[in-house]
Amino acid sequence: MSMKERTEKMIASKVVDLACNTVKNTVGKSIPVLAHEVEMPDSIKKEFMNKDLEA
Repeated sequence: MSMKERTEKMIASKVVDLACNTVKNTVGKSIPVLAHEVEMPDSIKKEFMNKDLEA
């Protein structure tokens, strides 16, 4: 894995963690559902899909 890929994954992971904390108050939508509804880079979308959390 290149330095760019590692950095991209690290940033994506941080963004997803922050988003998950923010989304906890969203009414009845799971994280993967929201990931489909919002435009975002593929690396971040991939991290969202790996989360198995309910809002």
